[in-house]
Amino acid sequence: MVELLAGRSVVVDATVGAGGHAEALLRGGVATVIGVDRDATALREASERLASFGTRFRAVRARFSGLTEALGRVGVSSVGGAFFDLGVSSMQLDRPERGFSYRGAGPLDMRMDDDPGPTAADVVNDYPEDRLANVIFELGEERRSDHGRARRDRRRSGASAPRRPPPRPPDVPGHPY
Repeated sequence: MVELLAGRSVVVDATVGAGGHAEALLRGGVATVIGVDRDATALREASERLASFGTRFRAVRARFSGLTEALGRVGVSSVGGAFFDLGVSSMQLDRPERGFSYRGAGPLDMRMDDDPGPTAADVVNDYPEDRLANVIFELGEERRSDHGRARRDRRRSGASAPRRPPPRPPDVPGHPY
């Protein structure tokens, strides 16, 4: 990635996180890296890490859907390359308080940034059943999201259905199982 983008004047690191890839790009000969992330905490950490590069690194808070507008806000109309490290950030997985951790107990939050809005706990506990099934179907790509509803309906009506024990979650300190 660094070899491919070396010598470019402006490269966008569209998922800057803590700034590791941006640092490699800057050390590898990219003149300016625009680090974009929707998480203000990530941008703060990347900015601290890359402070020694001065104006060669610019942090911009935005979602992917607003990338073009965000670049315009900092005066960038064209770029020589872009890097997207897609997936959940290790910064989120490694911090139980973010609600994504597999290793530690934490709140059921799972927001990608610190903006106010519903947490995963709010969604699970407050959404009507049909809306929750739709969220799981659409965003979770779970084709059988209505399957659980059918089992509940059978249970409520007194009909019997074969039962399987729920899967056991991995051993996590503080996990209720």
